[in-house]
Amino acid sequence: MPTFSFYIEHQTSKRQLLFDLGARKDWENHVPHIKTLVSGHVPGIRISENVLDIVANGGVNLDGIEALILSHWHFDHCGAPSQLPKGTRVVVGPRFKESFLPGYPAREDSPFHEADFKDREVVEISFDTGLKIGQYQAYDYFADGSLFILNVPGHAIGHISALVRTTPDTFVFLGGDQPFLRPSSGPNSFYADHATSMKSVDALIEFDANPNVLIAIAHDPAPLDVFDFFPSTMNNWKAKGWKESSHWGFLSELPYNGTCVRGQRVDGLYDSKGSKIRGMSIE
Repeated sequence: MPTFSFYIEHQTSKRQLLFDLGARKDWENHVPHIKTLVSGHVPGIRISENVLDIVANGGVNLDGIEALILSHWHFDHCGAPSQLPKGTRVVVGPRFKESFLPGYPAREDSPFHEADFKDREVVEISFDTGLKIGQYQAYDYFADGSLFILNVPGHAIGHISALVRTTPDTFVFLGGDQPFLRPSSGPNSFYADHATSMKSVDALIEFDANPNVLIAIAHDPAPLDVFDFFPSTMNNWKAKGWKESSHWGFLSELPYNGTCVRGQRVDGLYDSKGSKIRGMSIE
């Protein structure tokens, strides 16, 4: 599966943001327990470039990025925050600070290094203004209705999404790991709170039903065959028919008669140098 991140530029002020950093290429340099998780439990991973390198190669001055909106703490979304310019703050969801800061090794169970947040402003959205978009609590980031950060709990501590205005009457919903399908409730589930996750799924359905909202979930492979990627823009997604062309494309990831409809995109676990550590079975 892919992991999507997004570059956002405010049309009027030209302020620049990132939504998520994806997985870091040098995943071997994660804190020990995350490195063990990836090496022992992730069937396959292959990363050719870090998100910050992609953005910089696309002509963006990284020093001009005001903030990283971090959907949640999982390794395939948080990248390596320490590689951000020190002036870039990190915007996070509820309970993030109390759960993860100051980072490893001062906090041994943290998925982050202390260096990720050293001398960096971390802004935790409280969602206490009473504003709601659909069923989600919302925060108007630019105070002009162009970008709403949404409280989308259940998958992980502090999980947030974003609703970005692309034209006067169209939006893109940057979902992070908010799923369409019923999340797993088993002992090895990556969903922290199954019941709350189900409520967040129900709330997402309202956005999905709106023809003026394009849903962009982090691991949905359908956009790979439909969207124009950075440095191209998503603003004209409706005119280009992206919603119709990619709608519910994630269903191709589900097995049919014991076989996945869409083939695997990676054949094993690769390190940061591109060397294959081990293969994966494809059934």
